[in-house]
Parts: sequence; C-alpha cells; structure tokens
Amino acid sequence: MILRELSRSFSRNSLYEKNAKEYIVAAHKTRLTYDDVVATLPHLAPEEQLNLLEALSSALKKRIAPGKVKKHSLLELEGLGEGIWSKVDVDEYIKQERDSWH
Repeated sequence: MILRELSRSFSRNSLYEKNAKEYIVAAHKTRLTYDDVVATLPHLAPEEQLNLLEALSSALKKRIAPGKVKKHSLLELEGLGEGIWSKVDVDEYIKQERDSWH
C-alpha cells in the first residue's frame, strides 16, 4: 500500500529523476527492508529525499485513523515528580538557589 502511494507521488512530481522512479519500480518487484531504504538514501538527491519523506508521511497519515491517535494534555504531567520534593524545605532550597547566583 505504501509503495503504491509512493509510486503515485513520484509520478505526480516532476522533480523526481529517472533513478527515483527506477527505485520505486524495483521496490514493487522486491520486498524492501528498512535497511534497504536507508542504504539507498545517499544515492537520492536532497530534493528526492525530501519528497520521499513527504510521500511516506502522506501514506502513513492515510493509514492512521484520526481517532486512533491519542492527544495528550500538558496537564497530564501535573504531580509528576512530586515525591522528589516532599522532603525538601522549599524556603531553604530557594535560599540556596539564590545564593548560587552570586
């Protein structure tokens, strides 16, 4: 599925050169591993690398349902590490910090 998306993206974008299209054709014929893709990156022009990244991102976004990605709130961090401060005298800590500035 992702390879089909990449192929469509490559064919739509005129910035891709012949070697990038050949890469996608070869990808359809063989099963590429992560290491295979990474090994070919130095052979792609920077524009091709960026476009490949965009194509991968687009294909992945389509596969992830919007409701499946959990959004987090900064408020979830509330109270995290509170045990660290439970035995610290706040006034003494602030005094030490201020003294360290001089």
